[in-house]
Amino acid sequence: MMPDNILKAQRKKLRASLRSSLLCLLLLAPSATADGIPFKNSGKTLDCPKSVLTLNKAQIASLNICSKLMLDSAQKKKIEQSTGYQPRFLDCLTLAQAKNTCTCELIDIGILSGANKVEVPHFLLRKLCPDSYLARNDIIYGFIDKSGQWAIKPIFRDASDFSDGYASVNASPYHRWHDPEFVDKAGNLAPEKKRNLLQKKYSIGNGLILECNLARKFGYTDMDGNSIIPSRFIYALPFSEGLAPVSIAENRWGFIDRKGKLVLAANYQEAHQFKEGLALVKGLFKNKEVWFFINRSGRKIGPYCTKAKELADGIAVIELAMAPKNRTAIMKADGTIIKLEADELGKPAEGLIPYVVKNRAGFIDYQGKVKIPARYQCVGSFSEGLAPFTENGALGFINKNGVVVIAPRFKVQKSIYPLLDGYTSPTFKDGLAPVSADGKKMGFINHQGKFVIAPKFEQISPFSEGLAAAAVLRKN
Repeated sequence: MMPDNILKAQRKKLRASLRSSLLCLLLLAPSATADGIPFKNSGKTLDCPKSVLTLNKAQIASLNICSKLMLDSAQKKKIEQSTGYQPRFLDCLTLAQAKNTCTCELIDIGILSGANKVEVPHFLLRKLCPDSYLARNDIIYGFIDKSGQWAIKPIFRDASDFSDGYASVNASPYHRWHDPEFVDKAGNLAPEKKRNLLQKKYSIGNGLILECNLARKFGYTDMDGNSIIPSRFIYALPFSEGLAPVSIAENRWGFIDRKGKLVLAANYQEAHQFKEGLALVKGLFKNKEVWFFINRSGRKIGPYCTKAKELADGIAVIELAMAPKNRTAIMKADGTIIKLEADELGKPAEGLIPYVVKNRAGFIDYQGKVKIPARYQCVGSFSEGLAPFTENGALGFINKNGVVVIAPRFKVQKSIYPLLDGYTSPTFKDGLAPVSADGKKMGFINHQGKFVIAPKFEQISPFSEGLAAAAVLRKN
């Protein structure tokens, strides 16, 4: 069932946004355009997509739109308070009035008529300007189960993966991202207290919430909002493994414990959170900026690096700072270094690391030994025993012996790098991976490469906690 509370909220916003019925009728009327194409691309580039509408002088007069109206700070604040929408760019119609016509630039959403603001919802925009960017991309998200059926019907402007029983969604009927709501697996909105906690999810670590006050100082509260560590840092990151990186001045980072005590002196230019017992920090060595790892006592582990990635699966991918050649290497959690003759390394997973030599990709193990030679155009990291690879623009999967398990017959977004990234590399989760057969519609295949959920979605995400976010074109 579609959640009633979400529908009611959408209807309420929709009624408010269409309070000028005359405007809507005029926009929909055939007389609003002479050539039958009410909107055309304006040809200008801004941060948000745009379309152009031409109205005649009589229509302009009937709408009582002023010749040029821009949003000032007071208007922006009023709109934000009344609609919950925070305008960031030119969210209005700017009117360049000529002799008998007026060209209107419709930017994302928003029409200003005098002191009233009328927002144009996407379903109306699609009818008005079928060739516009927004109309072509008017998709809505829901969640499907492993049978491909809707577990939560598509009514959201955007959606993320489930985590701990909740997924963040954009419940606004408009294109822009408002403060996210959260739904459970039944499609019910999270209660206010739970929603507030979920909105701070990425600020929570070890039971403490990273907060920023009005003076732009950072501190930490407990889960009930009680101050535990006063806001006195100019910047900070959430706690991890009992410690949190904090900045007490520019280029002075250290680590505090849960009592707020500075246990590792602020001697670093930058600092990351602790992961798997090590933290990546930035400092000076021989007057040069370098990266290196430290343990919880502040002792340096491993070499100085010009580049480094945080530990993943007990392995860090690094680029040695002091080596004249063969600078690419991997470092284990104990600081052991294995130098490699490789141009680039990917993300370690399931005992293997993607590597690149002379613009071809393969895999090495955690001891640096070649397990699958670099013979592929592109590869991605392993998941559930399979890794994606591409040849001639077609995507397939190999196993850990380099044997092709699923022949390359799927379409993939073109990658200019031999390593597939998170946007182009499909990963298996719960036995299913999202792929496209034609480069347009997406579905899920199993480990044998057979579509078990037909490719009928505009966008899909891997399964998480039994559900996957999926998008379809809005029908009405």
